[in-house]
Amino acid sequence: MSAGLFPAVAMISMPALIVGLITLLFVKFRPKNNVLPFSNEVHHEAGHTRRLDIETINAQFYGYLMILLAGPLFLYAVHLSFSYLADYEETLFRVVVSVLLVMAMIVYATLNIVRLTEKRRIKRLALEGEIAVGKMLDPLLRDGGWVFHDVQSAGCKIDHVLVNRTGVFAIDTHTHSKSGIDEKNQTMKVVFDGIRLTFPGHSASEPIDKAREQARCLERWIKISTGQTVPVQPVVAIPGWYVDLKGHYDVLVTNPGRPESLAQPLSGSPGLNLNLVNQVADTLDHHCRMRAANEEKIS
Repeated sequence: MSAGLFPAVAMISMPALIVGLITLLFVKFRPKNNVLPFSNEVHHEAGHTRRLDIETINAQFYGYLMILLAGPLFLYAVHLSFSYLADYEETLFRVVVSVLLVMAMIVYATLNIVRLTEKRRIKRLALEGEIAVGKMLDPLLRDGGWVFHDVQSAGCKIDHVLVNRTGVFAIDTHTHSKSGIDEKNQTMKVVFDGIRLTFPGHSASEPIDKAREQARCLERWIKISTGQTVPVQPVVAIPGWYVDLKGHYDVLVTNPGRPESLAQPLSGSPGLNLNLVNQVADTLDHHCRMRAANEEKIS
């Protein structure tokens, strides 16, 4: 390395080294394994996993925003440092390379910002839907029901689980935006024919298949945890939409605005006795508390 190049490299790299050293010391010596004093006394709130996903997306978003804002300035500083401190000749080739690098950085950061913005919009819509459904389930607590949010068992993540004398319900929230739909000329209605959901201009069977799989996962988990075989009713809750049910179906699709509709078994089963309700609910309660306590550890 030439004597003229060393000051330029040192001036560019020293701030990054200082920031990196400070970050390393902070991570190395900050207190670890602190546990909140109430972490084993509460469950996760509705939309907990969605909220964590949004926090991760926000961190990535601001990282790319920093690249977009500071990256071109950094490359410009590098170019000037080599020109004036290292006495490199200002050639057309160097200018073109610097401009191309700046343009590539801007395009790279912009594409990722656009991607993350759309991803965050979808996650936020899902979060708002889960929170709304969670609040709509609250009246069922007054009738002796148990409601658990953001339940993860047997590899499945279930938005809400309802346990009462009627049965056990695995509730998946499907939040569909009304943007781009003329509410004056179109009925805000989703049709369920037992196979797929049909919205204005869009249909999907994935939410139905997902609800069935979640119910099967919860059934297996209850069997392993309690030794009891308890059927689980799959439910798809679609807040804000009128649901038109047609044909035969094994998945309950409903607008949760009437919470009692979320506790209607399709098979006409007599329901669960109180001892079995308490056994299943206590097992879920312990599982959710332990999971919340483990996740609340501050590493």
